[in-house]
Order: sequence, then structure tokens, then C-alpha cells
Amino acid sequence: MINLIGPDRKKQLLAARRNSIWIRYGFLLTSALVTILLILGGTAFFFYGQKQSQDEALRANQKKQFTTEYRKRETEVTEFRKKLNTAKSIFDAETYYSAIILEVAKTMPKNTILSTISFDSSTFQSQQTLTFQSKAVSDALALKTAFEKNPPLSSKVHFSVVEKIDPEGLTGQSAKYPVSITMSMELKKPDNSVDSSSNKSKATGN
Repeated sequence: MINLIGPDRKKQLLAARRNSIWIRYGFLLTSALVTILLILGGTAFFFYGQKQSQDEALRANQKKQFTTEYRKRETEVTEFRKKLNTAKSIFDAETYYSAIILEVAKTMPKNTILSTISFDSSTFQSQQTLTFQSKAVSDALALKTAFEKNPPLSSKVHFSVVEKIDPEGLTGQSAKYPVSITMSMELKKPDNSVDSSSNKSKATGN
């Protein structure tokens, strides 16, 4: 075959072919770079959206946890306050009762003892019942007089039952104090208070 293309023409064709290859290479490279950038951008946008969603969920959980913890603490504080109020009420009541029992013991004359005393906090300043024992009926009358002369402790004192028990068959302290006295009176809360540990269920008069 006879080559009719001259050297100059041949050089031009080779240069054009090289330029075409470089153009295609540049296009492919540019396309690859654009694709990589789009993939990276899409991935970054996806992870950014995931992070925003997780941050929002975390804030919601933290808020929920804080609210739950706050309500729990508020409930504990409320319960503690109720217990303190209850304890204060019990302590105040016991303090009043202790003071009343001491006043009763100081008011009682000789030859009398306090057998039982029943307090009802809901009706503290209304009629309360006290049961005494004495050696003689005259001691029972002295007991009533002593309480009537002690306004800080009581008012409207009256006897419900004064009963002399046959000493035969009685033993111990009951034999020494055969007269049973049931007294009702209205109590007044004392101005001062004493420690509740001094509360006694039985007292002996001076």
C-alpha cells in the first residue's frame, strides 16, 4: 500500500488523536470527581440529618428524664413534708399529754393515785375521763377540790362514779386504795411543754 499522507499531515493527525484522548480523559476525570463529590455531599447530608435526629431524640430523653426525676424528687419532698407534719403533730400531742400528766400529778392530794387517763386528740379540749384511786372517800372529795382550784389545768370538773370497793380479796396497791373515782373534766392546753419522755400512765400524788 502506498502511503499518500505526508509527514506534516501525519504529525497533525497524531496530535489531534492525542488531544482527543486528553479531552476524553479530562471529561472522565471531571465526571469521576463530580460523582465523588456528590456521593460525599449526599453522605454528609445523610449523616448530618441522622445527627440532628439523634440530638433531638437525646434532648427529648434528657427533658423526659429531668421531668421524671423532678417529679420523683417533688413527690419525695411532699412525702417527707407530710411525715414531718405528722411527726410534729405526734410530738406536740405527746408534749401536751406529758405536761397534762405532770399537772395532774402535781395537783393530786395525798392518798390518791391516778389509775388511767384517756386522751382523745380530736376532742382534747372537751370532756376527758380520768380514773383515780384513793384510800378514803374524803380523799376523793379533796381530789375534786384540788382540781377545781387549778384553773390552768381544768374546768367543769365533776365526778361520774365514786365507788368504795370491799377490800377483802384485794391485793397489792388496790388493797391500799379501795376507793375508785371516775372524773370527767375539760382540759386546757398548757402554755409550756415538757419532753414527751416524761409521759406516764400512772402517777402518785404528793
